[in-house]
Amino acid sequence: FNGYYGKQVTWIQNIQTCLPVSISVAETIYQGETYIFHGRPLVTAGSYTDTLQTVHGCDSIVTLHLTVNHGDYVEVSVDTCGNGFYWLLADTIVSQSGTYYHYSTNANACTDTTVLMLSLHQPAVTELTAQICAGEVYDQNGFNVSTAGDHYLNLQTVHGCDSTIVLHLTVGSEAVTHLVASICEGESYNGNGFEITAPAAGVHDYSNTIARPGSCDSIVTLHLTVNHSSTGTVTVVACDSYDWYGTTYMQSGDYTHTLTNANGCDSIVTLHLTVSSIPELFTIEGDTIICMNQFAPYYYNITDNNYHYRWYRNDLLWAEDVGMVMLHEMSSGPVSIVMQVEDLSSHCAASTSKIVQVQNGYAPDTTVIRRKGNTNILVCQPVTSVQGVVHYQWGYTDRLSLNETLVNGDYNYCQFDVGIDTQRYDYWVETYMDISNSLSCANRSYYGHSLNTSVEDHDGNMVEAHLIHDWMTLSVSAVSPSPIVAGLYDVDGRLLFSKNYGVTDKVFDNVNVSIANGIYFLRVSVGNQLYSVKLLKIN
Repeated sequence: FNGYYGKQVTWIQNIQTCLPVSISVAETIYQGETYIFHGRPLVTAGSYTDTLQTVHGCDSIVTLHLTVNHGDYVEVSVDTCGNGFYWLLADTIVSQSGTYYHYSTNANACTDTTVLMLSLHQPAVTELTAQICAGEVYDQNGFNVSTAGDHYLNLQTVHGCDSTIVLHLTVGSEAVTHLVASICEGESYNGNGFEITAPAAGVHDYSNTIARPGSCDSIVTLHLTVNHSSTGTVTVVACDSYDWYGTTYMQSGDYTHTLTNANGCDSIVTLHLTVSSIPELFTIEGDTIICMNQFAPYYYNITDNNYHYRWYRNDLLWAEDVGMVMLHEMSSGPVSIVMQVEDLSSHCAASTSKIVQVQNGYAPDTTVIRRKGNTNILVCQPVTSVQGVVHYQWGYTDRLSLNETLVNGDYNYCQFDVGIDTQRYDYWVETYMDISNSLSCANRSYYGHSLNTSVEDHDGNMVEAHLIHDWMTLSVSAVSPSPIVAGLYDVDGRLLFSKNYGVTDKVFDNVNVSIANGIYFLRVSVGNQLYSVKLLKIN
């Protein structure tokens, strides 16, 4: 039968008798394989028999000759250095340690197995990073170096491979910090490790070393400027009060104020203040309404020799240190009269003023009053006016009360019989005209108008003056030596010339006066008598 056990079996039949039939079978397997023989698993080589019966009932003995082919098994151990191992058998490079297998077929068609047990030791590279300070030495891990950079140390591992240690060394210098600061004298400096208490003014240098674990020392230098605080004094004499840095001071004393100077330090200013009182003011006495061509007197009570008295007319200096001024205007409009009183010791001054309205009304020229001999009769010089007839009205003023007394009657002659007392009274005569039947436009002449009068006044004095070109000639003949003062005024009352001739009984003077053509008035006081001379310059 064919196909039994995979082999061709030849049967020998004995037709006549049942003789045992022997069958031989040869089979080959590979190591590790199993052959099933009539239900028996076989793994080892040998001859195996089994008796069967044929279909005719005869014995059939089957013999199996089993061959087991073996492959080679080889283990190779390699312990080497490098980044890889070239395995020639496998024609490959192995870069890691481990167990590797290689299979091949031998002549018996079996598989030879080669086992590679590889221990691959790569070169050991160890990198170290360190820092030292200037002047120090790195003496660790086999190194003894002091310069910055990369340093190498070649060793061998326990497996005999190279071992390289790379040292990345940084050499740090001491950290130096330079500080510049300034403070004011008397202050202290605290900061950045410094504690300096109230150093003297000037420039100072300090140094401080700060240890920093794991790093180089830090050196801090301080250039310290100690600035001066400044002081100053101001001496002020003020009147009534003084405003200083927002504060009003009304009493004398020393006061301080703190500022900041250019260095940022305190600047202490001391004020030595003297506060003086301004002079006490009185009222300017006189009319507030006058007429053109009217001589209007204005009075101020001069009581203190320590004061300087200044009269101003329309903001221009008019007269000084006199108790009376005479306003004379030739045009209408307002006129400002100011009396300024100055304390000569403190130079504190105060002012009082009066506004005078000059009307369009016209006053006749004034006259001159004289005493008739040694009698109690006052006489005046008649005047005329193209505006109309000039009349005269006599009266007197009490110097103490300033009350005026008008003598009854309208006199068309210039003579008045009165008991003369120039210590208490100022006698006067007004010239006026029949314009609106009013005395408002009048000129007044005085006799004895002075703060220092005496009963020895006489009318025997003679005053004469005239203008020729730029020269004024003045002639005065007094009954007795007397104080003589002359002043030349223009029609607006501005003082052009003033001269004090002292105490004398004779004056003859030629005065150079550069003035324009026009009308001028010369007022001359002889003792306690006042004379007014109208002058005309035409060339």
